[in-house]
Amino acid sequence: LEERKIAYRIPKQGIMIETPSAALLSDRFAEKVDFAFGLADQMPNLTTFYMDDYFCNNWKFRRPTSELVDLKVRMQEKGLELACVLYSDQNGFKKEYRPQLALCDEVSCWFWEGENITGMAERMETCRDFVPAESRLMLGLYMWDFGGRKPLSADLMKRQLDVAGDLIARGIVNGLIFHCTI
Repeated sequence: LEERKIAYRIPKQGIMIETPSAALLSDRFAEKVDFAFGLADQMPNLTTFYMDDYFCNNWKFRRPTSELVDLKVRMQEKGLELACVLYSDQNGFKKEYRPQLALCDEVSCWFWEGENITGMAERMETCRDFVPAESRLMLGLYMWDFGGRKPLSADLMKRQLDVAGDLIARGIVNGLIFHCTI
């Protein structure tokens, strides 16, 4: 049986960090990263740090590219990968993201608004052109329409799965991530 690989989300929310004297709620990016490295030391199947919501507006943990370069070097020394999330219909594909995306081994692209699934194929083709060619591109599939605040309709879910299958067959995306929040 193949050992399963897992990723750790470098969250925008605070995390609990145990110190010798007490637990503290950290909202500092460096402490979150150190915490993740500590987990990776204890869990050999933790292979990836995922920067979720990294490019969302006003995310206080967005770092200068030089700091991410240092992080990437540290991760490579430990055999870890860096990944991040893009939202096709929230933050789009802005040229100022490219230097930081170039450091990512994997990028996942998600559609927050269920109504935008109809343009998913075209947006993912644009995303593939935008993301560095050497990065894996994953398509995130929600079962919930976050913009509409309701479950995806059966028709939209079927369309999403049909488009996803076509994108994989054409080599536009490398894989799928299913998110079943309801």
